[in-house]
Amino acid sequence: VERAAGQTKWSFWGLLLYSIQGIVGFSTAPLVFSAVLGLILCAFAFLDIIYIIIKTLLFGDPVGGWPSMMCMIMFLGGVQLFSIGVLGEYMAKTYLEVKRRPIYILAEAGGDAGFNQNTQNAQNTQNTRNQAGQAPRNPSKNQAQNRNQAGQANNNNNNQLPDAREIERIIREIDNQ
Repeated sequence: VERAAGQTKWSFWGLLLYSIQGIVGFSTAPLVFSAVLGLILCAFAFLDIIYIIIKTLLFGDPVGGWPSMMCMIMFLGGVQLFSIGVLGEYMAKTYLEVKRRPIYILAEAGGDAGFNQNTQNAQNTQNTRNQAGQAPRNPSKNQAQNRNQAGQANNNNNNQLPDAREIERIIREIDNQ
């Protein structure tokens, strides 16, 4: 495929390293691949050990020690590869949690993602319980403050979704409490 204009400044190795960074930086698939490859290597070494034992019992052993040593090296290499893959998976899960990315994305403006309606319904339910003399479902002071803050954000935006800065501010206040 020809470029529309100009020439690329990227070398082959630069693009290769960039693609590897993209694969490793946004996916845990290479770690899973490592663990699966380790299991396959262990299974292959185990089957090879069984083959060598049967061959030695039936036909004798023309090369003493070499096949069994290679099987043990392959088996231990498979165990190490599997262990590194599992440890990498644990580290990747920890890294993903530390980044604290949200599980879902809220729209910044326009549309209704249900944020206003759900918050308003929770406030109405709480107000109804208070008027009826019932104890609130969640009597925690922090939770009541969080509901009030979310309600204030809704009232300030005239039933529009709060923008990203407002959501981040509310989340920071909740985390600091």
